[in-house]
Amino acid sequence: LRTVRNDVNGEVEVFVCAVHPDGAPADIGAVTVTLEKRVWEYYVRRYYSHYESDWSESFEKLDEHEVSIEGGKGVTSLRIDDYGQYRVRVHSPKTPQFSTQSFYTWSRWFRIVEEARPSLIELSLDRDEYVVGDEVALRIDSPFDGQGLVVLEGEEIQRVIPVAIENGAGIVHFRVDREQCPNIWAEVTVVHAVEGEHTTVRPFSSFAMANVLVRAPERRIDVAFPRLPEDIAPAAPATFTVETHDHAGEPVEAEVTLAAVDEGIHGITNYANPDPYAWMLRPRGASARRAHYYDKVAYDFAKPDIGGDTAADLLGKRLPAIDENWIKPVALWSGVVQTDKNGRATVTLEVPEFTGQLRLVAVAVNEQALGGHADHVFVRRTYMLRSSMPRFLLPGDACRCSATLFNHADEPCTATVTWQASGSLPEAQGSADIEVPAHSEATMQAALDAGEVIGQGELRWEAVFLDAQGAELERLSEVAPLPVRAPGAYRSHYELAVLAPSETRTFRNEVFVDNARTELNVIVGGSPILRVCDALEHVVHYPYGCVEQATSSLFPLYLLRRVASLVDMDLEDYDSIEGYLQAGIDRLFLMQTYSGGLAAWPSGTKPYPYGSIYALHFLTIVKNDHEFDVPEENVKALQEYVRGVMRDWTTETSSALLMRAYALYVLALDGDIEAIEQIERFDAVTMPRTARFLLAGALAHSTRDLDRVRDYLGTRPAEPWVVRERDGTLNSEVRNTAIELLMLKQINGDPAEIAEKAKNLVTWVEGDRHGNTQETAFVVSALAAYFMDLAEDAAGIRATIAGPDGEWAIAYATVHRESHQGPEGFFTVSNTGEAPVYVGFTVSGVPKTTATEPVSEGGLGIQRRFFNNHGEPVEGGLYDHTASYVVQLELRVDHDLQNVVVADVLPAGFEVQNPRLEADLLPADKLPAAVIPSYLDVHDDRLILAFDELRRKGSPYCFYYLV
Repeated sequence: LRTVRNDVNGEVEVFVCAVHPDGAPADIGAVTVTLEKRVWEYYVRRYYSHYESDWSESFEKLDEHEVSIEGGKGVTSLRIDDYGQYRVRVHSPKTPQFSTQSFYTWSRWFRIVEEARPSLIELSLDRDEYVVGDEVALRIDSPFDGQGLVVLEGEEIQRVIPVAIENGAGIVHFRVDREQCPNIWAEVTVVHAVEGEHTTVRPFSSFAMANVLVRAPERRIDVAFPRLPEDIAPAAPATFTVETHDHAGEPVEAEVTLAAVDEGIHGITNYANPDPYAWMLRPRGASARRAHYYDKVAYDFAKPDIGGDTAADLLGKRLPAIDENWIKPVALWSGVVQTDKNGRATVTLEVPEFTGQLRLVAVAVNEQALGGHADHVFVRRTYMLRSSMPRFLLPGDACRCSATLFNHADEPCTATVTWQASGSLPEAQGSADIEVPAHSEATMQAALDAGEVIGQGELRWEAVFLDAQGAELERLSEVAPLPVRAPGAYRSHYELAVLAPSETRTFRNEVFVDNARTELNVIVGGSPILRVCDALEHVVHYPYGCVEQATSSLFPLYLLRRVASLVDMDLEDYDSIEGYLQAGIDRLFLMQTYSGGLAAWPSGTKPYPYGSIYALHFLTIVKNDHEFDVPEENVKALQEYVRGVMRDWTTETSSALLMRAYALYVLALDGDIEAIEQIERFDAVTMPRTARFLLAGALAHSTRDLDRVRDYLGTRPAEPWVVRERDGTLNSEVRNTAIELLMLKQINGDPAEIAEKAKNLVTWVEGDRHGNTQETAFVVSALAAYFMDLAEDAAGIRATIAGPDGEWAIAYATVHRESHQGPEGFFTVSNTGEAPVYVGFTVSGVPKTTATEPVSEGGLGIQRRFFNNHGEPVEGGLYDHTASYVVQLELRVDHDLQNVVVADVLPAGFEVQNPRLEADLLPADKLPAAVIPSYLDVHDDRLILAFDELRRKGSPYCFYYLV
C-alpha cells in the first residue's frame, strides 16, 4: 500500500502480486480488491456487583475494484474520505488464497497496522515524533460523546487539559518543550455524557494512552570516519581519523572511543551497533497509577498480560564450545581520545596478523551531547597464504591439506612453500616452488598420515614470495593446530571382582583392540563401597543435562562427597567436588519456570512435575546441611509448586499416588506442616508399596516415633506396582527397591529385609546394568548408605598389585588406584589378608567391531539421511571437502512419548554448520516439514536434541541441520 494525498481527499494505491508456490507469476486474469472499514459493536452486561463489557467486530464494505493481472502484477487506487481503521482484501474465485492488509488514516497521517486491538477510544497523533518547540495535535475518537480529560505525564504530571468529545471526536493541541524530552504520555479518560431519557448501554468511562516522542537534535553528536580506506594491511599499525559535529554540522570537541572488531564475532553474537543518542532518548514508561470510582460501572478493556517469564532462550544462540581452534579473533580498542576544536582526532591501532573485515565502532560524548557511528574496513595483504585442513584426525587417518597462495599485485610472482608436521602427528615435511599469476591464486597440497598417538598436533606453513629477479616480496607463516582425537567409538568396559583371602587374579584387555590408545585403570580396596564406584562415575559423567540427569549426577556425589576413595575422579573443568556441586545447583535453577517448577531443560517454559520433586529432594538435603549456597527464594517457589502437586487429587492412578507421596515426603524433609498433616489422608487408600514407604519415611522424619512408623507400614493398605514408566514418575522395580532400602534404613527396619534388598541392588549393579540415570542415582545412594553402616574388619585387609610399571601394596582401610596406557597392559591383584578385597577394573579402547547402526529404545525408531542443498539424497557415502550437506533425522514413534533425547554422533570429518535449519531454507517440496525440539545442544562431535513430548502419528517427525 502507498498513500497519495491532495488537498481534497486521500487515496491509497494498492499493488497486487499473484504468484505460484515456486514464485512464478500466476496468470489468473483479474482479482477483486475490496476496501472495508472496521466497525466495533460494544455492549454491556449488567451484574449485581459490576458491569462487564464486551465487543464484536464487523467490516463495512466501502469500495470494490476488479484489477487486471498481467505478468502476475496489478495496481489500483482506493479513495479514502474519512479517518478510521480500514482493511484492504484481495481475493479471486480462481483460488482459495486471499491477502489482507489493515491500516489507519487520519488527515494526512497514514499507518500500516496489525490486527486491531479492541478499544473504546482511539488516540491519533499527527506525527510519529516531534522536535522540541513543535505543536502536537492529538485526536480522540470515541463511540460516545462526553467529556475528555488529557493528562500529560513525564517524570511527574505536567499538565491537565479538558476537551469536549462531540460527534465522536475531540482534538487537543499542546506544545512540547525541553522538559518533555525524550517523551511524554498523553493519558486520556473519556466520561460518557449522562443520557436521562433512555437506559445507558455503553460504559460510563474509558481510558487510553499515547506515547508522544520528543527529540532534541542539539543533544546529538554526528560521528564520521572521513577518508576511510577500503582496506588496510595486517600486522601493521593502522591510523583512522574520527570527526565529530553537532546536529547543524559544526565541529565540536568530544571524548571518543574507537573499537575495531572482527566482523565474524559480530555475526556470531548478533551484535547491534551502539546508538547512545537513541539509548539516552529512549522512551520512558509511564509511572503514574490511575484510580477512579468507575470500577463498579465501567470495564477496563485492556486484557491483562500473562505475567512472568523465564531465562533468555539460548536455544538459537547457544554456541558449541570448540577447543584447539586456529581461528584467532581480533578485538581492538583505542581507549579515550579527545577531538580538537576542529572536531578531529586520529587513532592508531596495532592490527595483528589477520585477514577479513573489521567493524569500526566509535562512540562520542561531551557535556551537552553524545552519538555514535559504525563502518567497515577490509584487512588483507597484497600477497596472502591460506591453509585448509580437517579440524581433527582420527588415529590411522590419511588426509591432504592444502595451502592457497594469493597474488593481488599487477605482476606474477613465485612462491616457495614449506610445511612441517609435529606434535602428535608423525614427523613429516615438504616444500615446493609455485608460480602465482597476477591477480590470481595457486594451490599446493601436503599429504599427511595420522599415527596411533592421540594428542595435539600442528602443521606449520611458510611461504616466501619472490619477484622475477628473485628478490623477496613477502614472507608469511601460519601454524594450524591439527589434533588427533580418540574416535567416537571409543568405549569403556568395567568389571568388579571380589577376591577371597589367598585369591589372585590378573586383569588385562580382552575386549578392545590392543594398541597405543588402550587404557587400563584399576582401583583396589577392602571397603564394599567400592562396588558402586563405576555406577557413580556413570551418572557423574553422563553427557546430557536435563533436570533429571543433572539431579542424578549431583545427588549421589553429594551424599558420598566425604568418601575420598570414591570421589577421586576427573570432574572435567572443576577443581573440586565443591565447585562441581555448586555449579550443578546453579544449573538446576536455570530450569526454573514462572510457576516455580523446573522445566526438563534449561530455558524451558513447561514445568516437569517429577523432575521438580526429584530436584527438590536433593536441594532440600543440601539446604538443611547448610554447606552450599542454595537461593532461598527460588527454593520457596519450587516448594510451592511441589505443594501444588501434593494437593492435586484429580486422579488416583498408581503413578499419581506415587507422585503425590514423593512430593509429600520431600516437603516433610523440610518440616512442612501441611505435608505432615496430609499423611493421614492416604490412610485408607491402597497405595503403591513404594509410595507407602515414602509416607512412612515422612512420618518417621516428623515424629521420630519408629514403633509408630513400623506399625503404620504393617497396617496401611499397599500393593506392589512394577509397571515401568518412561514418563510420569519414571517408575521401575529397581528404582523402587532402592527407595524402599533408603526408607528402611531411615526407620531402622528389619535387618533381614534390608540385607535382601541390598543384595538385589548389588546384583543389578554388578550385572553391568546402569539403567537410566535416576535409577542408578537411587541405587548408588541406597547401597552407599547400606555399605557405610557395615562394620569393616580393616585389620584383616591386605593386598598386592603388580603391573607393567611396578608393584604396590595396600593394608587396612587404604585404597589404591593405578593406570596404564598402551598395549600389553595388565594388573595382577593378590589378596594376602584375611578379609575380602574389592577390585574395580576398567579398560577403555576402540572395539574390535564398531556398531554403526542407529540405536533406540522405548518405542522410538530413528534414521539419518544426507541430502545436498537441492534436497537430493547423497548416495555412495562420498562427500566433497568443504561442501555443505543437509542432515535429516527421521523419528518414528509407536506411542506417545515424553522426555525424548536424541544424540546424533557425527561421522569423522563433519562439523555442524547450522544446528537448526528454518523451514524456508529447506529445498521446497522435497523434504517434509521440520519438528522443533524443546532443547538443542551442539558438541564438537554430536548434536543433541530433546523433546518434551512426541505424540504418535502416521508420518515420522523430521529434524534438519546443516553440516
